[in-house]
Amino acid sequence: MFEDIRSFLKPETEEPFWLDMAGISYCDGSYLVQRHNAGVYVFEYIQEGTGTVQAGGREFTASAGDAYILHRGDDHRYYSDDKDPWTKVFFNVNGELVERLLTIYGLESRMLIRHSGVKELFMEFYEITRGAEPVEELNRRCALKFHEILLRLYEKTRDVPEVSREALLLRQYLDARVEQKVTVEEMAASIYRSKDYAIKLFKREFGQTPYSYLIRKKMDVAKSLLRNTTIPVKQIAFRLGYDDQHYFSNLFKKETGASPVQFRKSREGHD
Repeated sequence: MFEDIRSFLKPETEEPFWLDMAGISYCDGSYLVQRHNAGVYVFEYIQEGTGTVQAGGREFTASAGDAYILHRGDDHRYYSDDKDPWTKVFFNVNGELVERLLTIYGLESRMLIRHSGVKELFMEFYEITRGAEPVEELNRRCALKFHEILLRLYEKTRDVPEVSREALLLRQYLDARVEQKVTVEEMAASIYRSKDYAIKLFKREFGQTPYSYLIRKKMDVAKSLLRNTTIPVKQIAFRLGYDDQHYFSNLFKKETGASPVQFRKSREGHD
């Protein structure tokens, strides 16, 4: 195993951002890092291979293309697979700026970012740390590149909640069938799970039942059709899987506070 690492001294005065360490790790099966109540934030990008990360009460596998964030104050434990070892670029940083930017970009509890798209930015950060400038200048340049990395991670994650793969598959199944009749049993079968398991998983990950989620999506489609077309209410109901127009109208009113006819009239002259 080989690691190309450069360490930096903690500044004598409190700084908003400062480097602790940066480098590239060419791991093998012996690679293992452990920290108790970590005093630094750790950012890593996986170039090749796979490995396991345990931190903040969570455990996940990180593979090529993934990036992960380990937060200060957590216990960190991560190790490389012995058959498909990591090659990874990393940097450890600290300071109030790190904490504030993580919060601003909604990454304060985020760890794993799949298919992160930050390879070039991490390599640019690494190259900066190899410069001959005074440490103060390196810190300044790295702070700017760090901000750029967080912005890219924010853009990557803002529409992709950190939820389980099974939960995402369930939601995708429903999203693809908004204009169909769908049963929970059919949805659960799509991931080869029981009805009870699928309902509990969906509610835990998304804060609502699959039924409530699907109804909301159907009503969103109904509102768009009422707002932008002249399709009769009966046809809209049928299109969304409701054979009974009155049942659909009552459901729509319960969800929106207005009947389909009232909703359509209220939008006339507003477009």
